[in-house]
Amino acid sequence: MDPSKIKEKIVRFRILIIGRANAGKTTILKRVCNTRENPEIFNSAGEKIDVDVLKESRGRGEHDINNEMVFRKNPGFIFHDSRGFEAGGESEYDKVNTFIAARSEEGDIKDRIHTIWYCIPMDEASRAFTEAELKFFSRCDTGSIPVIVIFTKFDALYDVAFARLRKEGKSRTDAKALAPKRAEEAFANGSQLKFLYHSKDIRRPPKCHVCLPDMDKDDADCGLLIERTAETLDSEALQQLFVSTQQTNLELCVRYAVERALEKFVVSDEKISSEDAITRLGRWFPHISIVRLLILVRARAMLIQAIAHCSQRGVSVLILVRARAMLIQAIAHCSQIVSVLILVRARAMLIQAIAHCSQRVSVLILVRARAMLIQAIAHCSQYNVTHVW
Repeated sequence: MDPSKIKEKIVRFRILIIGRANAGKTTILKRVCNTRENPEIFNSAGEKIDVDVLKESRGRGEHDINNEMVFRKNPGFIFHDSRGFEAGGESEYDKVNTFIAARSEEGDIKDRIHTIWYCIPMDEASRAFTEAELKFFSRCDTGSIPVIVIFTKFDALYDVAFARLRKEGKSRTDAKALAPKRAEEAFANGSQLKFLYHSKDIRRPPKCHVCLPDMDKDDADCGLLIERTAETLDSEALQQLFVSTQQTNLELCVRYAVERALEKFVVSDEKISSEDAITRLGRWFPHISIVRLLILVRARAMLIQAIAHCSQRGVSVLILVRARAMLIQAIAHCSQIVSVLILVRARAMLIQAIAHCSQRVSVLILVRARAMLIQAIAHCSQYNVTHVW
């Protein structure tokens, strides 16, 4: 599928989330969608289900995996929940297996499951693999759907590491500072991962895993989950849909715009108009509604890395300057607000980026760079910005 037609064909990214009760699934979904509100639930016909009716059915042990969870803050994601799967019974497993198989065979790609997140909590009472998990990873045929294991409540292992460090004679302050790293190292070499990836009983291991601690805190970060999910998708069309739908990791948008679009402009002999370049770059982050200073600062950091990488391959400074201007233009293209402060900062960043990859920056190059950036900014600005310079 042509990635340029992705929004028209697929519309929304669909995820199946599996896991035990109290595994922190809803908390993670709220983080991914950058919201504190509960999701709205829709049946397979697209009709909204009343919350009271839903509670009554759950109280009777009834749950339909075909129901769709959608958060108002980010309706670009559709989530399906395998509530009850943790019981480990054959009927629960059969429901999930049947759902995955049916969705895999859907003729319309928008109705397929695009990714599976399997949540396994790491608090003390839940560290061993359950019967349901063993069945899933040994028997369930997920086909080409990537499966990512999410070890939730990973901060519970910090407490274990802290206690061990204290026994080793570390002070409370040192033990607290060292506990996260010690826990991560112990887990990386522990029995859970060895069993998950190397056991003969696990015939269908996941694509990868992530460890998410402290998801209940205000500054919780699910960026690693977003990155790993994007990496496991084998279709650029799905990658573009996922990257442009998520709203918590701007760096990911910039990185994929650079790697998938900008780098092609730099190394290709294809003649591309500035309007086409803007469109192609902008497709990786269409969710941006306001360009703020922080966005350009983060974009600058990643683009300087790309520029440095390209400059080692003999790409001229002038081409890199033009590429830089195009990316800033693409970011601003999605914006409704461009402040004077941002424009001033953008100019400074451009000069810094050029200086980073060139030991001899001529006055002529800086003049031409300035002219191109003014063009880029003026293209998306609602007012005359020449006075800024």
